[in-house]
Amino acid sequence: MRRGTQWTLLWAFCLCGWALAIAYMIFDVRGGALDLF
Repeated sequence: MRRGTQWTLLWAFCLCGWALAIAYMIFDVRGGALDLF
């Protein structure tokens, strides 16, 4: 496995995590359910 492939997977994982967190926060605010905070 090349170093470039590992970095690509790492970036993809981080971006997916951020996207999920932001989407979850947006839907949480829209629903009015702020259980997270």
